[in-house]
Amino acid sequence: MNKNNSDDLKMMQDKDIEYLLKSIKREIFKLEKNIRTSFTKELKRNLGFAQIEYCYIKREFDTRLARQEIHQEYLKNIPRKPFQKSNGV
Repeated sequence: MNKNNSDDLKMMQDKDIEYLLKSIKREIFKLEKNIRTSFTKELKRNLGFAQIEYCYIKREFDTRLARQEIHQEYLKNIPRKPFQKSNGV
């Protein structure tokens, strides 16, 4: 399992964060399925690590999403000045 720290996540592009979030979610489902068929301490430990990793990635994803929404709202509320044609000066 590839551990990402907060600094690494902050430097990643949005699409990479989204991809990482989907892949860790798939990994969690796979581990949960394996635990149901053959429980081992190692599988349980790996599941715990994957869930923690998911939380970090999800927090970064949610933060970026909220920031984008706030920025869009800000752009809607900026007073627009009418376009003025220059005199060619």
